[in-house]
Amino acid sequence: SVETTAEVLISGHGGGVMMDNSTFSAPHLEISGGAQRLEASDSTIAIESGSLDLDGDLALSGDSELFLAQGGLKVASATLIDGSTELVQGTGPVDLGGDFSLAGTSRFVQGGSAVTVNGDVHLAPGTEITCANSSEDSPGKVNITANNLTISTGATVNVSTKGYPAKTWWGFQNWPEDNYFGASHGGMGGRQSTATSTNPVYGNLYDPDTLGPGGNYGTGGGIVRLNISDALTIDGDIRANAQSDSGSGAGGSVSIRADIITGQGSIEANGGTYTSTNQCGGSGGRIALLNYSLLGGAFDPNGIANDSFGVEARGGAACPRGGDDQ
Repeated sequence: SVETTAEVLISGHGGGVMMDNSTFSAPHLEISGGAQRLEASDSTIAIESGSLDLDGDLALSGDSELFLAQGGLKVASATLIDGSTELVQGTGPVDLGGDFSLAGTSRFVQGGSAVTVNGDVHLAPGTEITCANSSEDSPGKVNITANNLTISTGATVNVSTKGYPAKTWWGFQNWPEDNYFGASHGGMGGRQSTATSTNPVYGNLYDPDTLGPGGNYGTGGGIVRLNISDALTIDGDIRANAQSDSGSGAGGSVSIRADIITGQGSIEANGGTYTSTNQCGGSGGRIALLNYSLLGGAFDPNGIANDSFGVEARGGAACPRGGDDQ
């Protein structure tokens, strides 16, 4: 194990750095000058304040953890996370020079900055890309730019319940309603009675980028923004759903730009549901598919009126006045 308060530079010809069942902690780590690969198995790496910069590949496997800081991550070549590895971004940017692959049951937790992949992103079955909880400094958001993105069956991009907390909406404003209400985002949330108020509808229909608000007790959905230059294949799920509770949150926002959007999966920004008497569902969120030349599979517009259509932003069921589908 290595724990240091000094910045670490590893430079040399050939090979790289291998860790096995180890712990490493430093403010900054740079591996360059021919020492091109960082490979870790069953290890924990914590970058405390600066960045992790690699001239070559990054491969994490087993039960590994990598915690990044405000300096972010820069990898010149391919990045693979496998096993039960968790990669936590922190607040800095991530810039990957090659493909980004998730395998096993690995998980990538995006922080407050964008992820740029100068290659393809592939999520194998059982893997997940999610984000940190929202705060006043940083919204709960997955924001990825890549050439191609494939979400396999059983894989998810999931920002459900990462939006505003209960009784909170746009800009972390408080909504001080004592009676049960479902939150409003893409439509009106449910109300316990005609005398109960819910927050106003808000957000951008054409390029949504707002968190879902919280109801009495339920948290809203987060934000997904994908900028894919070629093909987005969704056989798994993209989810920005709200928490279901007595006074549910509203769905979040999904904005996707891709030349081709296809697959047999789903894109969801649903409001939370609660079916006990006098308690309320939240509204659906907002979903926009933009800049495409082809929509195929479950996203073919010819199936928009069918239950098999892959895009859903429903209001949650409630009594006596449920959230509206918008």
